[in-house]
Amino acid sequence: MAVVLLSVSAFPVGYAAAWQLYHRLCGVRIEMKSTVPFLFYLNFFVSDFLQTFNPPALLFVSAQLAAMLLQRAAPPETPPVQMRFPFRGRWLVASGGPTRSTSHSWTLAAQRYAYDFVVGTSFADTARQGNGQLEDYPAFGQPIFSPVDGKVVSVQNAFRDSRLPGSGWLDWWVKDPRGNHVLIECQADHFVLVAHLRCNTVEVQRGQFIKAGTRLGQCGNSGRSTEPHLHLHCQRGARLAFGVGLPLIFLSKRNNAAENIHADGQQLERGMQIEWAET
Repeated sequence: MAVVLLSVSAFPVGYAAAWQLYHRLCGVRIEMKSTVPFLFYLNFFVSDFLQTFNPPALLFVSAQLAAMLLQRAAPPETPPVQMRFPFRGRWLVASGGPTRSTSHSWTLAAQRYAYDFVVGTSFADTARQGNGQLEDYPAFGQPIFSPVDGKVVSVQNAFRDSRLPGSGWLDWWVKDPRGNHVLIECQADHFVLVAHLRCNTVEVQRGQFIKAGTRLGQCGNSGRSTEPHLHLHCQRGARLAFGVGLPLIFLSKRNNAAENIHADGQQLERGMQIEWAET
């Protein structure tokens, strides 16, 4: 009996340890902040663990592990892809940067140079005073625009927005970590992903040719997301798990170093404020 109990208890412990090892291999960092309630992290780790029982999530994880063995990430000195900001007004780089210490997910070839943007001060600290509703987040519902000219090659519009923003709880049964998204081929074998859009707000269609500044939809909380935010990256190859991420530079209309506002043509890093006023 003792052996059976030990075996039963060892399985979830070993399974959870393997899942955390996967995150470490991917270069994903969870920064524990004293200003964020412990329950947020508990919810995150529990729901993140539950994702391992989601068949599409397991397939995606398997593909990412295979890509880590087979795919070589683009080095930081790779010529960056130039684009516009996909939003208007003032946003914050909540996650991402061109170095190992600032990267969104350094070991994942596709997302090495990815960025997450929010309206506010940081992840888990951007809600206005409210009742934990999506509408309490200033990013939710903000219009999102194409950062590049190109052809729309993939669209998803029907995934629900997680209704527990700011709690740390992930929608662990979601079929696609990107949630509602638009994938744009901006040049030969170069694809720009705009992800976590609001359900039923995507305004473009697969096969459509669009210009930079074309409205894509609204910022949402779909896919693998703990609060309304926008995910953006560019990669070689259309498949997320097997793509090779490329560095990005952006065009901006403001340059105020005293306020840590992004300078024109500069690569972004976590903590930078973004101001983009073009209509």
